[in-house]
Amino acid sequence: MRPKSSGWIALAGVAVVSCTAPECLTPPCPLPLAVTIHLTSATTGASVEGATLRVTGPVESTGPCQSSTCYVRGPAGSYTVTVEAPGFQTAERTVTVRGVAPQGCGCSSAVAERVDLALVPAA
Repeated sequence: MRPKSSGWIALAGVAVVSCTAPECLTPPCPLPLAVTIHLTSATTGASVEGATLRVTGPVESTGPCQSSTCYVRGPAGSYTVTVEAPGFQTAERTVTVRGVAPQGCGCSSAVAERVDLALVPAA
């Protein structure tokens, strides 16, 4: 008699790894900061808070921004970022993040891109 299948179980773990020799650990490595997005109002220049960020690309996620800044962590590649904030039109940008050769322990990194995004008030 064959046991019943109980389905798939997915396990995920995050390891914080120091990539400094000689205490270097092997991957998995933490995701590097790939994109920083600073939000302002296109009409007043004031910081915009309370936004939500949706990211597609090498890493996909959705979540709140911190104050008037949104952060994307991930490897090098092309990201599409969509920002929604109350009282403003939705804004979308494509950002290309360049990679950096692996560090001493084999952890690759990314050259963080900064995006200043001026949101247009909703009509």
